[in-house]
Amino acid sequence: MEKVVKKRDESLDIAKGVLIFLVVWAHSIQFGFGYEYGESYQCLDDYVFRAICSFHMPLFMAISGYLYYYSNRKTFKEVIVSRLKSIGIPYLAYCTLNVLLMAPMMKVGGAEFILSTYKNGFWFLTSVLLNCLVVSIVTLISRKKWVVTAILLLINLGLFFVNDNYLYNTHNYMFTCFIVGYLYNLHFEKPMTFSKTSVTGGVISIIVFLASVSIFKGDLYIYSNGVYLIRNGAFSIHQLGIDMTRCAIGLVVSICFLYFVPLYKYMSERMQNLICTLGRYSIGIYCLSMIILHTIYKVMGRFDINISHNYYYPIALAIFVVTICTMSMKFCEKRKILNILFLGGR
Repeated sequence: MEKVVKKRDESLDIAKGVLIFLVVWAHSIQFGFGYEYGESYQCLDDYVFRAICSFHMPLFMAISGYLYYYSNRKTFKEVIVSRLKSIGIPYLAYCTLNVLLMAPMMKVGGAEFILSTYKNGFWFLTSVLLNCLVVSIVTLISRKKWVVTAILLLINLGLFFVNDNYLYNTHNYMFTCFIVGYLYNLHFEKPMTFSKTSVTGGVISIIVFLASVSIFKGDLYIYSNGVYLIRNGAFSIHQLGIDMTRCAIGLVVSICFLYFVPLYKYMSERMQNLICTLGRYSIGIYCLSMIILHTIYKVMGRFDINISHNYYYPIALAIFVVTICTMSMKFCEKRKILNILFLGGR
């Protein structure tokens, strides 16, 4: 009997491709204007930055959880070895590259920078690894859907009572996003993206998107306020409201974004292939773009270069950086050792 090969879900590659460009765009806003802009966190007031940050990493993590459902059908050993190869090795490689480029530029605190880089230099990859490990351990206990669901939800609830100083606050938040994607696939086994769109649905999605982004500001940034529900020794209703609002906005805006993904079918084949390529290289683009933009940031700080805020410069910078990263990934993909180091041997 001929083996049926499951076709890759192109819509998810499209979604990841657009998302990784948005990630680089947001980082270009954060680091591209220079030290004066960056150190004063003026990016938090930039509307584009707010719009992107309201959902980009949560949706990326939800997609990771959704896809991990398929990987987790393997044995515990197989899936952990696979994740260490595809994520762990690139993590160490990019951390090393970052240290080699940045450490010489550090006047003080070089040793501390090196340690912090290897500890959490590319926190998204650390979160993916931790989330995969937790889910795999839970499914070792039981494969029954509702048992797995109950345990994961209890763990998720417990993480909101873990001090942000003990566990990097983004990890707590990202676990919520990861299990949303994983549990969705576990219970429904349906595509994350919509199959079609309509004018009415599009208008509603845009209105909901704009309304949600208008709310997302200040304390709702995960970096600003963390997730820890105990404040000043007591349970904080205020923090609970922040956490719930942040999660709700991330979910709603992600759904609005996914609603428009089917529109890629109206793009030219060349554009579809380009965006899919970005999606396939998303991890590498994320890491290398961070290194490039941090280097630009440090150089601008060293020479006291500051650029006035505007909306066209960051997107031009993002296009430039994404182009460099994509070319680098294609170069690495064709060379075995570089492929293993920077692409996880894909």
